[in-house]
Amino acid sequence: MFTGIIQEKGKVVNFSKGILEISTNLDLSDCKIGSSICCNGVCLTATEIHFINNLYQFKTNVGEETMFRTTFSENLFNKMNYPAFEVFGTQHLITLSICAGLIYSYIKYFQIQTVSRQILGGKVVAIIIIIHMLTQPIYDVMLFDLPWQGEFPLHMCDFSMIAMIIYLLKDNAPKILFNCAYFWGICGASMALATPDLEYGFPHGEYSPFFWGHSFILLAVLYVVMVYKERPYLIDILKVIGVTLGLLILVYLANLLIGSPANYWYLVDRPVDGTLMDYFPDPPLHLIPVIPLAVILFYIAYLPFQIKDKFNN
Repeated sequence: MFTGIIQEKGKVVNFSKGILEISTNLDLSDCKIGSSICCNGVCLTATEIHFINNLYQFKTNVGEETMFRTTFSENLFNKMNYPAFEVFGTQHLITLSICAGLIYSYIKYFQIQTVSRQILGGKVVAIIIIIHMLTQPIYDVMLFDLPWQGEFPLHMCDFSMIAMIIYLLKDNAPKILFNCAYFWGICGASMALATPDLEYGFPHGEYSPFFWGHSFILLAVLYVVMVYKERPYLIDILKVIGVTLGLLILVYLANLLIGSPANYWYLVDRPVDGTLMDYFPDPPLHLIPVIPLAVILFYIAYLPFQIKDKFNN
């Protein structure tokens, strides 16, 4: 028997592929997986229950019929009308081809220009990235009702963008900025483009900004490599690892300070299904395989230069 008494308000923190995640101050310590939790007049079965940042969070599977017949946010129901994103599906492959073609064309054009025009081309890239970073949080929060806690520029790709903005706009910028952006960008942005943290495909509003945002990182990094003729060295891997570990601690603390659903660098929870992290242990134990994997990826990103040096010698 349900009395209809409202005990507490809850907040939807995520809705992905029919999985609804709700946070609440209500004490759920006596609940377990399989327990029924009544929300908006609907009895939902908890599939996961966690206690994070002094709040209880539970996940539950909801279908389109359930969404239609309840008073959950209309935005959640509308999202279900977009096509589900399919990794390496036709839409994904076409998008990657377009991004690669635009990056190649831009770099190829400026490779044959004068030095002054090449510098101008780099500054244009930096300005485009600035515009993207300033506008994305606005339409994420105002148009798509995404939580503001996830809109701070604290993801690794954000740090890559910031590093490249400074490097491209400032004369004699420290080379560590390029080194960090190179390894973070080549590894992080490439992985993001290959296995996107997306729920829905085009024309959902998050689709295009995700791809062009990460493509801007690759464009900036490859522009510096192929037009400015800059490159990393083997010792730079150790320097970037040191910077990365230092930032990791700060970002983890930022996640705790900002509170749920902040999940920068995916230190609190995994991204949506369909990424490499599906095969890792639950956070924070996932850092055990992530750190050595990052070192391996950094070395793979450096490998083309090592091979080139070997042949030149």
